[in-house]
Amino acid sequence: MHTVKAGLLFLVFSLCTPCYGQFHWRWSAESGFQNTVSFDNLHQDDIILRMDGKADYIYSDTDRDATAELKVRPELFGPDKQPYSFRYRFTTSFQEKWELYTAGFSAFTQRYLLQSPSGTIYQDVFVLKGTTSYSPTDDVSFACDPGYASQKIDDGVRQTLDLYFLDVSGEKQLGSASVLLFGGYMERFTISNDQTNFLHPAQSTNKGFRYGPRLGFRYEDDLIVSCNYRFLFHKSDFTHQPSYEHNCRLMSAVMLGERFSVLLLCDLYWRKFSYNVSPTGIWPLIYLPFDSENKLRLKFGYDLSTNVELYINGGYQKERIIEQGDVFDSWNMVLGIEFNGI
Repeated sequence: MHTVKAGLLFLVFSLCTPCYGQFHWRWSAESGFQNTVSFDNLHQDDIILRMDGKADYIYSDTDRDATAELKVRPELFGPDKQPYSFRYRFTTSFQEKWELYTAGFSAFTQRYLLQSPSGTIYQDVFVLKGTTSYSPTDDVSFACDPGYASQKIDDGVRQTLDLYFLDVSGEKQLGSASVLLFGGYMERFTISNDQTNFLHPAQSTNKGFRYGPRLGFRYEDDLIVSCNYRFLFHKSDFTHQPSYEHNCRLMSAVMLGERFSVLLLCDLYWRKFSYNVSPTGIWPLIYLPFDSENKLRLKFGYDLSTNVELYINGGYQKERIIEQGDVFDSWNMVLGIEFNGI
């Protein structure tokens, strides 16, 4: 089914776009050390080997834009018991442009596999989103993006998520390099669980809403800074107010001379829930968003040529794929090389 979705996306993209455009590719390989703290507080030091490949097609003219992108990312953590992960994603978008309006769609499908000593996790994600925007002046624009998303996870407990969302946003140019971002987000979700894992029994269904404002800032000059913050109220069958979530993403990049670059990425997610039922005994089936990862990355790059970069990348990552599943908590430092081409 996942392969069928990817094929349908490619077919729709082929029908919506001309047969000419620009192709780009990127490939990187990196290796280093990783320290992982498992859910039972056991520490493990591993060598990490990772490859990351991307190929994309871009078409743009005065009336329309279209893109298609394929990403593949295998990882090996070893050598003990050889845990590994594999992720691939196909993304496509199409946009028609008029004088003051744009309209189109974007979609992606992704599969993620994680094999570890504690078991195997499969995750499939599909997102389809409509895109519309209106620009009454050169320095102000508004967008309204409705969409649908689904997620299927199997780690012994097979869990299914379906949600419908509406993302409304605006941009205000503050100067030649600064933009203020604002808006709101709302979604209706349904999550179900077949309870095949009796070690972590959970309720079978949960429905609810997430809604709230968003605020951001973007600065693009010699220094690039982007910050986005979202506050969401969370209401479901197993929670009551006050229950809320915070999500913040900060990105910054700067060139140091002709060849050196520094990139900072920080993702923060935290929440406070008030439960209708006690979380002891049988777990309440709580929805865990796609963007619930906590991450801090710092990358130092050196351009060997216009198409080759040597870099050191290090940081911290904490991720829980399923609410009543294991937490993956790790620090790592890698040395890598990246090739870019057309």
